[in-house]
This record gives sequence, C-alpha cells and structure tokens, in this order.
Amino acid sequence: MYFWIKILVFLLLVALGLGGGVYWVKSRIANHGFTEVAETRQFIIGNDVLEIPLNLMRLASQREQTVLKQADLVMFAGDGSGFTNDNAGAFLRPDRAQDLIFITVTPRELHLEMNDRLQPIYSKLLSTFTADGPAGLVIKPFRQGTGYDGEELAISTSASRPWVARCQKAENVQYPNCMRDFFMGSGLTLRFRFARVLLPQWQAVEALVQNRMANMVVTGR
Repeated sequence: MYFWIKILVFLLLVALGLGGGVYWVKSRIANHGFTEVAETRQFIIGNDVLEIPLNLMRLASQREQTVLKQADLVMFAGDGSGFTNDNAGAFLRPDRAQDLIFITVTPRELHLEMNDRLQPIYSKLLSTFTADGPAGLVIKPFRQGTGYDGEELAISTSASRPWVARCQKAENVQYPNCMRDFFMGSGLTLRFRFARVLLPQWQAVEALVQNRMANMVVTGR
C-alpha cells in the first residue's frame, strides 16, 4: 500500500507541473538563453552519459556543467532540431511555443513508465465517459477530486502495449499541453510536453522524441 501511495504523491507533483505549463513555457522563451552551437558534449546524469547537442539545451548554466541533476531540452517539433537561425522564431516567440517539444531528463524515480501506469493507477481515477480522439485515440477525463482536475487521458490501445498521454482539457486553457514520460538509458526517465494540437500526429511526435533521444545515449562505457 505504501508503494502505491508514494507513486500517487509523485504523480500529483508531476500534475502540478503540467498545470503550470503555459506560464513555464512562456517564461523560458522570454528569458532567451539558447545557442546556435550544434556541437555535442557529454553530460552525466545519474549513472548514464548523454551526448547532447548544445543547441537543444534550454539553460546556459547546464551547458557549462558536466554532471547534471537533470537536463532541460527543447526541440523543434517539425524535425527534432535544436535552436538555429532558421527556426529561431519558434523558440523566441511565446505564440510559437506550440511548435516546440519540451523535454526533461532525470534519474529514474518510479518503477513504471506512463504506458504501464494505465491499468494499475490511472484506470482507477478516470470517469466512465469516453470520447473519440484524433488518429485512433480515445479520450477519457479524470474524475473530479482525484488531483487531475481539468485533465484527461489520450489513450491508444491498438498496439500490443497502450500509449498514454495526460492532456489539459482544450476548453480550460488557451494553449493546452499534453505530457508523457518513458524510460531511457540504464536508469533515466524522460518526460516531455507537447502542444495538444499535435495529438493528430501523436505517432510521429513519439517516434521523433524516442529516436532523437535514443541516439544521445552513450553505450559501452
């Protein structure tokens, strides 16, 4: 019982992060700290080493370190590139934040990634209402009072393993976001946020993030 309580508390803290997403995105873009330098450097997070292009890193302070508690990245949703002169508008203008994918990589804290939390955790918190979503997704809102007020799950069960994203309801905020997480490396969790308007391309978004980030993991150390 204590194990599941611990997981629920952690997920509620993550929920607060999604709720404040719009302000967080706009403030990060307003405080421009990007670089066009695309060369890669190796960074240590926990027991893993990632080789990250510098123009993907949001914070100048992280680019100056070698050992990080977490890595905060942002990529252009079109092709997974970092900050360049050609796509600078998407990175610098708050009204273009929907063209970006925001990523945080941390040491792993949970035993289950988001897809695997559907049945043991999320299913107990959802209402019975189901709506059709884009691109084969179904949308199920959370029950009021569960700590996820104003949010719903976008779910695909067409494959052998479900795909799940937590999304802000479109009627509640001007630029609703969706959030996912999955494991990477030997002991890392990758959490990423993308605009809800990209849900019709959820498979392409997932593949872009998975492939782009997998190539950064340094193996054979």
